[in-house]
Amino acid sequence: MSQYDYKFMANLQTMIQRDSRVTTGQATLFDNLISKYKKQLSKLGLDKAELKALDWNSTLVESTTEYTGASVVLLNDELTFRVPFNKTFISKFREVKDNAFAWDKERKLYRTTFSTNALKITTQVLHKFFPSVRYCDELSAILNSLAELEAGTTVWNPTLCQVNGQLMVAACNSRIGELIEGMELSLDATVLFKLSQMGIDIDPAIISDYPRLQFAANNVYEAEIVDVENVIGWMKNIGCENVVIGRGLRTALNQEQLAKTIEKYGMKPLGPLSYGKLPDGVSMMLQHTSSVNNRNPFMGTVSKTVVLKDSRPIEVQ
Repeated sequence: MSQYDYKFMANLQTMIQRDSRVTTGQATLFDNLISKYKKQLSKLGLDKAELKALDWNSTLVESTTEYTGASVVLLNDELTFRVPFNKTFISKFREVKDNAFAWDKERKLYRTTFSTNALKITTQVLHKFFPSVRYCDELSAILNSLAELEAGTTVWNPTLCQVNGQLMVAACNSRIGELIEGMELSLDATVLFKLSQMGIDIDPAIISDYPRLQFAANNVYEAEIVDVENVIGWMKNIGCENVVIGRGLRTALNQEQLAKTIEKYGMKPLGPLSYGKLPDGVSMMLQHTSSVNNRNPFMGTVSKTVVLKDSRPIEVQ
C-alpha cells in the first residue's frame, strides 16, 4: 500500500473512532481503494464486490463544505487547523516559506503559536486547496476588521504621495521618520533617488509624465537603447560615479563608444570583464534585456539597474 493510501486509511479509522461518522466522499474513496488493491485482498480471501456491499457501522453523512473544507481555530494563543486528507496540499504545505506549523499526530491537526505570519499562511494557502475555510469567531472578528482597514487604505508601504498639493511620506514608520527628519521633500531627481535608497516608494501618479523622475525613483528602470546617453546623463545628475556595463551590451552597443560616453559625463566605466570589488562611490548598472545573467559581477552594491530594450525595427534588404 502506498504511503498516501495508508495515511488516508489511518486518518479514516481515527475519525470513525472519534466522531462515529464517514462522509460520502470518504466512502467513495474507500471503495476506490478496494478496487485498487483487489489483488492483494483476493490473496487474503476477500472479494471486492462483497466488501463494497458491506454497510458502514458508522453514520454516513453527505460530503458538504463542513467536511470537505478546512477549519481554523485560535485558542489560548495556539493557532490550529484541520483539513481533509489531500496529498497535494501536504506536499505543497511543506514548501511554504517560514512555515512554523507542525503536524500533531495525536490530535490529527496542524498547530503553532499564534502570530501574524501564521495567520497569513492560513488565509493564503488553505483557500488554494479546499472549497471552504471556516474560522472560529475570534479569528473571524480579526479578519473582518482587517478587511475594513484594507478597504479604506490604499498605502501600506512607506510611499511619497502628494496630498492637497503637499508632498508627504504615507505609512511612515519611526525608522523612516528618523531618516527623513529635516529633509526637504520635493520632486527633484536627487531627492527621489535618496528616498528610493531608503526603501520609500514613490507614488507613480506624481511622476508619470517625467521619465527622468521615474528613472530616479525606481531601483530598476527600463529605457530604449537609443536613449542610452540620456540615461547616462541622468545617472550623473543623481550622483553616480561608477557605471557597470553588463555582458549583454557587448553585442548591442559599441563598447568603446559607450565607455567614452560614460567618461564624458565624468563617471568611470566598469566591466564587463573587470570583475572585482566596486570602487568607492555610487555605482549603477547598464544591462541589456536579452542577457541571460543580469547579476552584478562585482563585490559591492549597485544602487540602480537600467535595462536597455531595443525596439528598433529590423530592416530587411
